[in-house]
Amino acid sequence: MRFSFVIPFFLGAITGAVAVTVANRLTSGSDALKAELMVKPEFVADHPEILERVRTVLLNRRLAEEGAHRVQLMHGKWQFLTHVAFTPTIGNADSPRVLLEFTDYTCEPCRTSAPLVRKEVESRQDVRIAIFFLPIGGALAEYAARIAIAAYRQDPERFAALHTRLMEQGGDLTQERVLGAVRALKFDMDQVERDAQSDETRRYLQQVRACSEDLGLSGVPAFLFDDRLVIGGVAEKQLRRLLGPSSKDEAILVKKSS
Repeated sequence: MRFSFVIPFFLGAITGAVAVTVANRLTSGSDALKAELMVKPEFVADHPEILERVRTVLLNRRLAEEGAHRVQLMHGKWQFLTHVAFTPTIGNADSPRVLLEFTDYTCEPCRTSAPLVRKEVESRQDVRIAIFFLPIGGALAEYAARIAIAAYRQDPERFAALHTRLMEQGGDLTQERVLGAVRALKFDMDQVERDAQSDETRRYLQQVRACSEDLGLSGVPAFLFDDRLVIGGVAEKQLRRLLGPSSKDEAILVKKSS
């Protein structure tokens, strides 16, 4: 019994000693390499492939830090904005996975991306879209955003149809077309126009703008999913890479592997 106990004890001690030795050598080696490069920095300058590797490492670190910062903001300070009670939402309202879309009804890249985003979300139940209106296109853009927000508060289920009309109909957007779309979907026009001018709607737009500034966004469209950010219009493949496989796809993969 004693002999069987002593062997693992010594093996553990030896393993620990080896680990400490390796760590010390790596540390001392790094210090020596740093000192040598400080004396001869031209070595790095003479080997651009090293500089390219360094740039890649620094870029990946910066992107990771920025992604972690965005996640922290959206899971902390601005988490309330992603709730269906605050922000116009399309898709399965119970889904915990949220694609944030910063958009403007007068923005052409936003309008071009809209059908792709809509079809992708309609094809899956594990993701919903939180529409963050960031009207940067002037008075008409803000007017359309205010009307859309008011319509969502009146009837969240009909909002998706209104959003599709305003985003995907051809031709220039006008105030008459905005009101025509609201009227065609049988919203209460008086209530929509009244709520569009409310302090609550104004405050919501201010909060979205402040959120976008915290995230470092200066334009639309922009799509944020977890720690991944895409600025500008999206293509179908790019959107699917952003969202990753659906829960349905993952279930199929698990079934095939089992």
